Amino acid sequence: MRLRSRLKAIPAIIYTALLILVCASGPFHEAPSDVKPLIGSAAAAEVTLSCGTYPVETTELTAVIQSEDVAKLDGFSYLTRADFSGSSCWKEIAEWGKAHPLLDLKYTVTLPDGTVLDNSTAELDLSSLGHTAVAETAEALASLPSVTYIMLGSQSTGSDALTLADINAIHASCPDAELDYTFTLYGHEIDLDAASLDFRGTEISDEAAALIEALPLMTRCTYLDMDNTGVSNETLAKIREQFPNIDVVWRVWFGTNYSVRTDVERIL
Repeated sequence: MRLRSRLKAIPAIIYTALLILVCASGPFHEAPSDVKPLIGSAAAAEVTLSCGTYPVETTELTAVIQSEDVAKLDGFSYLTRADFSGSSCWKEIAEWGKAHPLLDLKYTVTLPDGTVLDNSTAELDLSSLGHTAVAETAEALASLPSVTYIMLGSQSTGSDALTLADINAIHASCPDAELDYTFTLYGHEIDLDAASLDFRGTEISDEAAALIEALPLMTRCTYLDMDNTGVSNETLAKIREQFPNIDVVWRVWFGTNYSVRTDVERIL
């Protein structure tokens, strides 16, 4: 009988002990939902792109991605090599790559004529390029940072012939690339890589406007002879000021009977 009474008392004892423990521990507070981890953040275990889902620990990635995927690529914290060849969003990929210079990055660019180039391309032959395709081509070339040489051929005739403005657009897209191009200026055949220009005795009627347009492309030119060209002293002085690396020489007249070249060291 006593044993049965003692067994009945056990649940009451346990309940009383638990009640005392809860009261001693104080009130319970649920953690706010906006509390952040003390160290780091709760990063997702995977990165989902339009072409598939990949672990964040991925170190090498080969995929054809879309423009909306580019912002998600920063989720790959351990990525060391990426090949996005075939992706049409090369402009966005190129910009993303600039922010990750240590990444071994590969992608392809498609020119308007269908030519596919990867971002390691150093030399290009664009000798068949026409005026109508220049804008799209220049935009694509801006995503090819390794280009150092572009063959543009010789100036042609017709409505689709390249203009100096077109050549400037190509130069702006690849400012470090050597442009191989031959054109006619004031009856003279000129190479863009020429070290000197000699227009002595050539009648120039546009106050050297075409020349001024061409000179920024002629990065190797260091000498320009404009003796007896009909261009005013004021314009030639401005050319000399605008292109300080070019020694610009012309003839200055004093009245109608006496003149001197600007490169003489002594006037008698």
